[in-house]
Amino acid sequence: MTVYIVVHAHELKPTEDWMEYFTTLDTVLKAHGARHLAVGLPDAVIEGSWDGAVAILEFPSTEAFHACYQDPAYQRVLPLRQNSARLDAVLVTQAAPGGATQAARTMSGGAT
Repeated sequence: MTVYIVVHAHELKPTEDWMEYFTTLDTVLKAHGARHLAVGLPDAVIEGSWDGAVAILEFPSTEAFHACYQDPAYQRVLPLRQNSARLDAVLVTQAAPGGATQAARTMSGGAT
C-alpha cells in the first residue's frame, strides 16, 4: 500500500553540506521507488502559523520507506540534514476509499 511522508522542516540554517544531502537524497529515493510530490516554502498559510518548508514524499510501501531510511547512503548524509534543519515528519497511508468521512471515523476511533 502506498504511504506518504509529510515533513515540516523548520529552523532552517543551510550549511555548506546542504546540497550534498539533497543530491544523495534524490538518488536514494529513486532507488527505493519514492518520489517528491511537493517540496518547498508554502505558497500561502491557510490556517494557523507556519515557519519553514514542507515536503510530501510518496513511497510504494511502508517497507520501502524503512529500507530507504536505513539505506547506508542515506544514513551517511543524515547528519548533514540534522545540522541544517529540525524536522517534524509523519508517515501516513493512502486515503481510504470512504474519503474524508471514513478518515474522520478513523481519527475519532470509529465513532460515527
